[in-house]
Amino acid sequence: MPNSNNPANSGNSTTTTTTNKALSLSHLGLIKDYIDKEIAKKYDEKAIYEYMLANNITTNTKDVLMWYDVELFGFWSVLITNVNVVKLVGLLMILIAGGIVSNEFSSGTIKFLLINPVKRWKILMAKYLTVISLGYILVLGVFVISLLVSGIICGFDNSDALYIPAKNGVVTASNPYIHIFCDYLLAGVGTVVTATLAFCISSMVRSTALSVGMGLFIYLAGAAINSIIADLQFSWGRY
Repeated sequence: MPNSNNPANSGNSTTTTTTNKALSLSHLGLIKDYIDKEIAKKYDEKAIYEYMLANNITTNTKDVLMWYDVELFGFWSVLITNVNVVKLVGLLMILIAGGIVSNEFSSGTIKFLLINPVKRWKILMAKYLTVISLGYILVLGVFVISLLVSGIICGFDNSDALYIPAKNGVVTASNPYIHIFCDYLLAGVGTVVTATLAFCISSMVRSTALSVGMGLFIYLAGAAINSIIADLQFSWGRY
């Protein structure tokens, strides 16, 4: 039968008690941080509603969701949903990037470029910048077309709404079109990375089919891997 007066048992008991207290304090700290964040969030929401009431504003584009999330068509919801169309631009960029160099080899026109007194890296850089520039011009075109389609389908009645965030109770209103256009540009970042890889493959091999195929595989596999990382909620996944 263990002796309750054993110093070793007393030491273990003290250590356990200290650990439990540390865990309790840690949990209390997490709970306090969560409560503080929720209070700050509610305070910001209150400030936004007061600003909207004072200025007779009915729509805050910051709170608008994609139309298939809210099952409601509207000018802003359709415009935000059309961000997904940028994925089609990504596929087109991969097709162009995958063949812009390899096609030169297959058609035999590469020799006319190489005999010019221009360094090879400058030729490749010019082609790469052409692909990226064309991609973002297409993104701009998608945004403008989405803007017109949203207005034609849903009307332009609520097109003068504002983007109204708040931080620490301070409300700032800004142009929502700038924020949504930034979302369109950000949606194309992953595509630019994939198109860059397709361009690199196109520069190393002479097969357009191989470079385009590998670019499409990386594009599709990357989307699946991003979804898995997001579901697992890894903190480094946002990078």
